[in-house]
Amino acid sequence: SQAAALADALAAIAPGDIGEVLLTPAAALAQAHYPTVVIAADAVSQLSRGRPIAPTGHDGPVAVVDGAGELIAVVEETDGRARPLIVYSPA
Repeated sequence: SQAAALADALAAIAPGDIGEVLLTPAAALAQAHYPTVVIAADAVSQLSRGRPIAPTGHDGPVAVVDGAGELIAVVEETDGRARPLIVYSPA
């Protein structure tokens, strides 16, 4: 479950390092833990509205960034489409 994964991640952080983790940009964290794909502007528009995009070719969560490297969303493929799990850059 996602709650268990979060609990495991928090348990792995040394007490003195929590500030560094909390100040790390979401894009850097997502790219460190998930495969990352860069998408075109039209797909950014779709994702920022919570709409699915073309498949990424990866299993599990995928960090999706725009051409400038800004994290747009984390997606996961379902039914042949990459559907947003969370959108960081809403329309």
